[in-house]
Amino acid sequence: MGREKIKREGDELEEDLVLLEKELKRGYKKSRKKRKKKWSKGW
Repeated sequence: MGREKIKREGDELEEDLVLLEKELKRGYKKSRKKRKKKWSKGW
């Protein structure tokens, strides 16, 4: 029984990690655009 609970919690954690990765990629794209603008001003 304990093993099943741990496995279920692990699956939930993996789902959270996948969601986090998606958010990070989305945020990364946004920050890259902002950075490009800063560079064009600097040059």
